[in-house]
Amino acid sequence: MSLSPAELQAYLNGPAYPLPPGVEPNFTNPHNFKSIVLTIGIIFLVFPTLAIFIRLYTKLWLIGRMHWEDWAMLVGWGIFIGTFVVTVLGRPYGAATHQWNVQLKDLSHYLYYLHLGAVMYGCCIFAVKLSILLQYLRVFTIPKERGLFFWSCHAMIWLDFVFYAACFFLEIFSCKPLAGAWDPIVAATARCLNVNTLNTASAAVNSVSDIVILILPQPIIWNLNMSFRKKLGLSAIFSTGLLACIASAVRIYYGVKLASTGDYTWYASVFASIVPIEIGFGIITGCLPVLPKFSHHVTSQPIFQRLGNSLRSLRSLLYSKGSRQRGNGSSTSGDGAGKPWTPSSDSKLARPNSYVPMPDAHELSLVSDGEGTTGGSKVNSKTQIMRTVDITMDSKNPDENSEGELWKMSQNRVKPWEYRNEN
Repeated sequence: MSLSPAELQAYLNGPAYPLPPGVEPNFTNPHNFKSIVLTIGIIFLVFPTLAIFIRLYTKLWLIGRMHWEDWAMLVGWGIFIGTFVVTVLGRPYGAATHQWNVQLKDLSHYLYYLHLGAVMYGCCIFAVKLSILLQYLRVFTIPKERGLFFWSCHAMIWLDFVFYAACFFLEIFSCKPLAGAWDPIVAATARCLNVNTLNTASAAVNSVSDIVILILPQPIIWNLNMSFRKKLGLSAIFSTGLLACIASAVRIYYGVKLASTGDYTWYASVFASIVPIEIGFGIITGCLPVLPKFSHHVTSQPIFQRLGNSLRSLRSLLYSKGSRQRGNGSSTSGDGAGKPWTPSSDSKLARPNSYVPMPDAHELSLVSDGEGTTGGSKVNSKTQIMRTVDITMDSKNPDENSEGELWKMSQNRVKPWEYRNEN
């Protein structure tokens, strides 16, 4: 059916969606949540950008080299800025507004920018995930060793690549002609895929990928030769991605909601407002490993050193006062009761430590830059993974038959603290 120019103009100036019963269209000042969408976008642009700057400063100035994962993260961050720009450009055309309060002539502009954002999203999230997985491979694997973790990371990289590449092309060529994806007039005669189903399926697969990437390094972290406190801290750094997983799960819910309603400008805006949260937490998670080295650099500056010394002095003063107050009410005998255990002069051996702390100079503050040894441990400068060799040391008084007794102890695997002089 053809329309006259006047009829077509009236059609384009009308509401883009049938009015609910008893509702009048409001094209001038409709109810919306545009400010919320903009605030979320700004917050989750500022903090990831700050994280990127910290990462670049640490890698270029403090460490002096960039890795492939750094370049991948920069690409993801650049596309992320592009998605924010697209969101701002689509804001005047009915974003975050009920569709019956949007004129049909504005809907095409909104759908166009939404289409651009959907295409950019896949590229952005893949670059961020690629950066995190490459970082896993560099930090947690040893050269020339091809274990389960190594192959799992590579499998995730290629699966994500295939999936997001497929989504990229399906989104671009979702309609024939292409303008049918955003122009309601063209869409009336165009052949189009069900983009809502595609978005929901994409969000579901993306959530599964997020969870797998979150879990992957945890077994490696908890088997590292370091204190429980450092394991917990490192695990927490990489577990920040859990927030991205939550955002992705919420996006699935609104994707299903979007597929079951025609109020596209409202629910698509909710759907789109979750995207910067998901990507923002992904970028922050990828940049957090450099934070310990950066914070150590910052706190080592003179002004922060003086502040730190003042705080430590204050803490020591408060602690010493508390100790004296507790000491006045406690009794100590001549046998040394109430004193902490220390090796006595007549003890055979000091109490052994359960582990040797690892040096702290890597971007993760776990191991040192360069290659070196600490006790029986060797640090690989490329992978920054410390491989440890346990050494048992036996002690003997000088006046005893050292060679024979020590040889017997090493053969019988006698623990140093269980050895007793039989003389």
